[in-house]
Amino acid sequence: MQKIIIQYKKKWFLNNSLIQSIFIPEPIVYGETFKQQIIPISPKKLNTTIKRNEEINFSFKSLNTISIDKISLIQISGTNIKSFEIYELKNKNGLITFKYRFKHKGFYDVHLKIENDIVATYSIRVIKDRNHND
Repeated sequence: MQKIIIQYKKKWFLNNSLIQSIFIPEPIVYGETFKQQIIPISPKKLNTTIKRNEEINFSFKSLNTISIDKISLIQISGTNIKSFEIYELKNKNGLITFKYRFKHKGFYDVHLKIENDIVATYSIRVIKDRNHND
């Protein structure tokens, strides 16, 4: 693996020190995220890997009152829209949580939808559980 060294010019710094940090991609958010006034909380990362049949928790903070029957988790493939059957959907003082269990291995780009607005996107990689032969 080749290491790349980048030279920074001090005149472009916003302050006098440069702090190096690792970039961790978070869920994709959209203009509708701000319109709906939500803050995605979990999963924290854009790319998440889980085992087949493992439960995954989704949560977000809402600054608006949201009817939980307007919340869904979907996958879009071409013109087809698949709604996942989420469960344990709760709203506790604006903290909305729900769960889903992926039953098949593969890659899933899933979208959190409130009313007609997609507000967050996650990439979920579902792997085979090594304890089972499937």
